[in-house]
Amino acid sequence: MICNRLISVGVAICLMLVTSEFCFADLRDIGIRYGNTFTGADLDQYDAYVSFDLPWSYDFASGWKLESGCEVSLSALDGEGENAFKPSVLGYAESTSPDKKFHLLAGFGAGLMSEYIFGEYDLGGTFFFLGTLGFRINLTEHILLGFRYLHQSNAELYDSNDSLNMNQIELIWKF
Repeated sequence: MICNRLISVGVAICLMLVTSEFCFADLRDIGIRYGNTFTGADLDQYDAYVSFDLPWSYDFASGWKLESGCEVSLSALDGEGENAFKPSVLGYAESTSPDKKFHLLAGFGAGLMSEYIFGEYDLGGTFFFLGTLGFRINLTEHILLGFRYLHQSNAELYDSNDSLNMNQIELIWKF
């Protein structure tokens, strides 16, 4: 089961890298994440993503830098005897410390799910919004380790609106 997930994540990263060459100019980073819910159903999520620079940025006098980016991810949600695949797009702002070792980020996006009922836990429907807050630290020049809080909801578009709240750890390769 875990081998199938790792293969799926690897294929997803390869597909995202190939398509990124045609869609965006400046690849920022690629990464993988794992998260688990802490409210509601016991669900695990595995993400593979690629992110790109957007043109908006600002340099503060203190040395901090604020940059914008766009992330395309493919996630697998597993639990309560069900599995779902979740492609999503997220726009985000990332603030980097003057020494470039510490990063804060916040983002908002939307996506689709192949399955939305996990046992008694009903996420409502296939469309969802997501928001995230997190931080990253540089382990090396190109490798970062991060933590993100993820909130997913359908904003009451459907009759049921059980939200998904998750803590995620991530490993990033920054270009």
